[in-house]
Amino acid sequence: MSSMDDDEIDSLVVECGEGVLASDGMLTEKRYVQHGVTSTYDHSVNVAKTAVKIADGLGLQDKVDWDSLVKAALL
Repeated sequence: MSSMDDDEIDSLVVECGEGVLASDGMLTEKRYVQHGVTSTYDHSVNVAKTAVKIADGLGLQDKVDWDSLVKAALL
């Protein structure tokens, strides 16, 4: 069922989240630590990647609005 590899997931998150990732608010998150060692920015990116992996793993490739999923996960 799953068809995306990690590189494809990374590319999708960067492409779909481009505007959010480049926003002042997100860039500020790079300065804040989450869970001891991870920046809030990296945490948000990891949440988006995980959301994509779950949707892909469930076979929802044709039913998901990837832009909305990634942006919502980043925020």
